[in-house]
Amino acid sequence: MKRRPEVLLTILLLLATTGVLGADLQEARDHKNHGRFDQAIEAYRQILEARPGDQEALRELAQVTSWSGEYQAAIELYQQALEQDPSDDEALLGLARTYSWAGEHNRALKNYDRYLERHADDEEIRLERAKVKSWSGAYAEAIDFYDEHLAGSPDDQVVRLELAKILSWSGKLNRSIDEYRVILDAEPDNIEAQVGLARTLSWSGDLGSADNRYDAILSSHPQHVGARLGKAQLALWRGETRRGHELLDALDSDQPGNAEVARYRTELQQYQKPVIESSYDEVNDTDGNEYHVTQVSATGHLTSF
Repeated sequence: MKRRPEVLLTILLLLATTGVLGADLQEARDHKNHGRFDQAIEAYRQILEARPGDQEALRELAQVTSWSGEYQAAIELYQQALEQDPSDDEALLGLARTYSWAGEHNRALKNYDRYLERHADDEEIRLERAKVKSWSGAYAEAIDFYDEHLAGSPDDQVVRLELAKILSWSGKLNRSIDEYRVILDAEPDNIEAQVGLARTLSWSGDLGSADNRYDAILSSHPQHVGARLGKAQLALWRGETRRGHELLDALDSDQPGNAEVARYRTELQQYQKPVIESSYDEVNDTDGNEYHVTQVSATGHLTSF
């Protein structure tokens, strides 16, 4: 029996919309959840070609695009999703988070506030907002919020860790040290708190205690980048320039392309200051007819960071 063309077209459209043709949503999610971002993006795009109004596919395409580091493209996709459905809370939160990762903290905060207008009691998102506040430099507001949270949940060591970090960034070093010690009393193996305490001790000028802390960390975690970098910093602060650079070179060798090490290298360059400058100028005047100028200069640098 022959089928009419319009019947065949209807069948093909049904196949496309149910995911039989092209990539389906589960396949795209599998790629996304296993870190295969390029394949996930392609799969979501195929879905959207077949079903242009698919809100889930559009929102998840925005998410995986942000995870791949393409923040501006992700922002545009989230905005498109919110145009389709202004009530999509997941898209709104995704937009806020992507703005924060892109360093656009004020825009991120505006979108967190939009979400919290609808869900004022969502403590997890309020905590996210406080973290972005700290990234924007509004330390006092973030500290106040974390203090309020910990008053009701004193055993929340994850939040206490964020508080300890912000206290150190804002120069409240003694209180930061106290908070790190509270965490380590409850969780002695918390490696992030161990490194944070060592770093804050070094910032407070207690280089000996910081050094001992880093040594203790490296005895059980010999490849820990933060502790190894801390040891290099301590050497440089003590004027052991060669030793400090040897430790940094070893880190570069073991962790090529590590962003934290590269950032510190850049900071070192910015903090190099000239300590020896010499110049010699000689001017010969032959009866006012002609000048011959010779200049020799030399500059040496010492890392003061």
